[in-house]
Amino acid sequence: MKRPELEAENILAVLNRHGVDCLVIGAFAAIVQGAPLEATHDVDVTPRRDHENLRRLSAALYELIATAVRVRIGEEDVVVASLEDVLRSKEEVRREKDARAALVIRTYLQNEPE
Repeated sequence: MKRPELEAENILAVLNRHGVDCLVIGAFAAIVQGAPLEATHDVDVTPRRDHENLRRLSAALYELIATAVRVRIGEEDVVVASLEDVLRSKEEVRREKDARAALVIRTYLQNEPE
């Protein structure tokens, strides 16, 4: 399965294709309504929280971020995007703060012990 680019339009297309019922919020919601904000490449959504919708959301997220890793935070095991996916998303945004973060992540990945 070819993974889509992580841009707002593609993320929303994947959510729609999976039938996820959600509300788009944040800067992207303001921009698409004409607010003169700086362009954003992410999208914030609040999904309806019934079991069936969350199952569809899970399938959509799997398609978007197929490389996830399980980490321990305190007492909890959580699933997070792989560093490679975080790096890719930082490089796609092309903002100065993301470029700095991408450099740090890339350097870490190159020097990480196996």
